[in-house]
Amino acid sequence: MRSMNNATEIRKAKIRFQVCDEAGDWRDLSARVYSVTYIDELEADSCSITVSLHNAYGKYVDVTPNVNLDPFDEDSTYNQVDGDYSPLLARYHECKLEISKDDGANWYEVFRGYVGPGSVRVTTNVNGDDVVEVSPVDLSFVYKEDHYYDSLIYKDANATSIMSQMFRDRGFNQTVSVIDSPGYHIEEFRTGETNLWEAQKKLIEPTGYIYRIKWHDGAFRPCVYDPDRDKTVPDAVFTGNFRSRQLDVNESEVRT
Repeated sequence: MRSMNNATEIRKAKIRFQVCDEAGDWRDLSARVYSVTYIDELEADSCSITVSLHNAYGKYVDVTPNVNLDPFDEDSTYNQVDGDYSPLLARYHECKLEISKDDGANWYEVFRGYVGPGSVRVTTNVNGDDVVEVSPVDLSFVYKEDHYYDSLIYKDANATSIMSQMFRDRGFNQTVSVIDSPGYHIEEFRTGETNLWEAQKKLIEPTGYIYRIKWHDGAFRPCVYDPDRDKTVPDAVFTGNFRSRQLDVNESEVRT
């Protein structure tokens, strides 16, 4: 579990949002951030974010240089690499969101994913206070786009070893990080005609262990870990004031 400076203190956090362009250079859009929505649910394959960016016409578009974030603006310097049109917020460019609670002395990555088609929405109004809203896909996206059109069969091996072998068989330089081992041996498993990520989830599903993108060993990785159903000692205790709270309890998926 990561530790963060001043994690439990009520203080203003700094945001750093960067997108990697076609040339491999990270473009820092932190100064354009208007708001950030961060959601993390155990049932999801990863945390998710939505970043709203200032894009006022009079301040960013009708100026020199043009720094419009709209992917369709071919004249924007953000959408050019070596003079060629290459929209920054498109083409599944890698992005990352970091936060700091000690005025930028230390930064902590809280999301990494890709900005691609369907990830960006441009909102305009009569006052010219335009906003570009970015909802990147998470790191599992590339594995969900890799499909088995013919079922493969795996036999006589540990479940997590098979999951890593699936990555290699599909040409990915990736392994599954086993934070907690379910100790689950597979006699025979058929992938079926599905995508790589879903096949891996189906394989580990009978154990009740979690398979998702998670921060581990300094990066976001595909991880298998125990959800700690019997845990009674909290990882952290947060104190202080709050303005509102909401509790949503659902026993429909509780294992007994």
